[in-house]
Amino acid sequence: MSTFPIVLGESLFRVHLPVAVVLLGPVIGTMHLLLNLFASDLQTLGAILYTRLVLHKKPNDAPVKRHRLKKEKSPSPAVRSWEVFRRHGLS
Repeated sequence: MSTFPIVLGESLFRVHLPVAVVLLGPVIGTMHLLLNLFASDLQTLGAILYTRLVLHKKPNDAPVKRHRLKKEKSPSPAVRSWEVFRRHGLS
């Protein structure tokens, strides 16, 4: 069993469906395929509920501190590249 996108995209229609229908017959193979889809739907629903209920963010009572970056007095990249061009005689 796996999650729904993997079951639907990779294994279901390329491998699982033909093998189930050929080996188990059309009726039992189709039932097996539908039960596999149902199981993957249940797993996806469980994962969605788990992330919404258990992994939700808790509000933080502490105030958010914002840090400001100190601007250093360095030349801009354009000025530095112009100096390199002048040194190499490209300007």
